[in-house]
Amino acid sequence: MSPHPRLRLLAGVLTGLLARAVLLMALSACSLLREPLPTPAPTSVAHVTADQVAQAMDDDNFYNIYGHTTLLVQGVVAALDQQPNHLTVSLATGVRTKVACDLGSASPAVKIGDTLTVRSADPENDVTRQDAAVVIKNCTIAATS
Repeated sequence: MSPHPRLRLLAGVLTGLLARAVLLMALSACSLLREPLPTPAPTSVAHVTADQVAQAMDDDNFYNIYGHTTLLVQGVVAALDQQPNHLTVSLATGVRTKVACDLGSASPAVKIGDTLTVRSADPENDVTRQDAAVVIKNCTIAATS
């Protein structure tokens, strides 16, 4: 092999390495200019009564107050609606609007008159107003007494 082809080969290899180094530096520079991803704010927990939830919905303030929290609602069981593979627990309130917790297929041992706390992890999406009731879907029982 003559010296010229070897020089061309060496020049080609060096050019390829230089191009890769420039590309890596450009990509690194782009990542330095990128804004960091926001860290999600921790979800606060709101401990409330069924009366407070019903009143907030009646006052059209429910989503402003509780929409971005984990909601723990305490109340007295006023009614149980047991359907095949489906249970809804209604909590008593001192206002016209009632609070209903849709437990889905869960079947906990609760009875009318029990005091319990239900949990809604996503009130903004799981709580709706229906007629004279606040309906909490995807809720779970956090505590009973």
